[in-house]
Order: sequence, then structure tokens, then C-alpha cells
Amino acid sequence: KSHFNGDLWSHMPSKPSNAGMLLAAAAFAIVAAAQAAMSGGTSVPIGWQLLAYLILTASEVMVSITALELAYTHAPSVSKSLVTSFYLLSIALGNGVTAAVTALLERLALTPESPSYFALFALMAVLAALPVGVFAAQSSASKR
Repeated sequence: KSHFNGDLWSHMPSKPSNAGMLLAAAAFAIVAAAQAAMSGGTSVPIGWQLLAYLILTASEVMVSITALELAYTHAPSVSKSLVTSFYLLSIALGNGVTAAVTALLERLALTPESPSYFALFALMAVLAALPVGVFAAQSSASKR
């Protein structure tokens, strides 16, 4: 039996999700800064790339675990696998969107060798976190 009462945001652990999205933005910003330095001829230590990967991994864990927990704990027992598969489908669709955006950016001559490429993805991560934060704030305000 599902414990979901129809109010998704009252059950959503949004702080880890938002923190994960903002950490992803930080990782992309680090890569953009490193790329800007390399484009200017400066040698960048590998530690910057390792730091970005570490932060991006932490953000993936925060977002994925939170979303999977929400999907699994609120699904009826007979459809837990189906609900989880829809979460994984959303990941696949997101990867498709990323591929399409990358193809479009390459047509506009904005390639991964450009710092703006990674800055754009950092901005997109922040923009994705905004609605979640707004809905979560509204939900927590309505609980009071």
C-alpha cells in the first residue's frame, strides 16, 4: 500500500536534491574556470579536474539517492520496479537532452574547449534547482 497522500512536495527530501543540483553547478563552474585558464595558456593541475569529478559524484549521489528513495518508498508494493524504471527512463531522457544540447552548441561553435560551454551547463544546473527550491519552500511554508 502506498503512503503517498497526493502532496508530492510534502514527502520530497528537497534539501539533498537541491544541494546536489547546486553541487553539480559548482563542478561545472570549476571545469569552466580550468578551461578558461587553459585557453589562456596556463597549465592547470590535474587536481582541479579531480575536484570537479569528486564534487560531481557527490551531487549525483545526493540527487539520485533522494529521487530513488522518493520513487521507491511512495510506490505501491506491486509497482515499485515499474516506478523505479520510470526514474531510470527520466535519466535516459535527460542524457538525450544533453546530447541534443551539445549537438546544438557544436553547431554554434561552442565546444568543450570553450569555457562558456561548461559555464552554460553550470547555469542550466542552477536553473534546474530553482523550481525544486521554490516548490519545497512553498511546501514547508504550508506545513506551518
